[in-house]
Amino acid sequence: QGCSVRIVFSTDGSQSHNAVLGIADDPTPAELVTIRRGEARAAAAMLGVSADRVAFVGAEDTRLVESLDRLRAAVDRVLEEPPVEVYIPHETRELNADHSLTGRIVLERLAAGGHAPRVFKYVVWDAEVERSFGFVNRVAKADGPEQEEVLHREDIAPYLDRKFQALLEH
Repeated sequence: QGCSVRIVFSTDGSQSHNAVLGIADDPTPAELVTIRRGEARAAAAMLGVSADRVAFVGAEDTRLVESLDRLRAAVDRVLEEPPVEVYIPHETRELNADHSLTGRIVLERLAAGGHAPRVFKYVVWDAEVERSFGFVNRVAKADGPEQEEVLHREDIAPYLDRKFQALLEH
């Protein structure tokens, strides 16, 4: 639709197979970093986002909590181009620590920079996903009052084929 889109990946994907599937050597974590970046670029291209608009913070997967300053700096760089809309993992309802911390840091940096875009939050790793994968990586809930939220639904039927093609790249 002519919008300028940026996609930012907080973690490197290096531990996804080991943490969730118990696979540590085929592929290795180092190989997974390269694989995941390639998958991310291919999925972005499928959605019409060029490789130069895809950024990688590179924090170690499952250990984002150890790289929060690095994430803050990366988010600040992205926010040099003020956003109109931002899509983030939900900072309190998302159970995966890397996901919820990403949401928290983005909200923090938006506020620090005086940005007020429309923010859309989503949950990927809920209790059902956590049970099905048998992997728990949580962080304490954020302090502060719950903010009122409005559920937003969008008919994506016209885009489903393209979205599925992008998912197949992962």
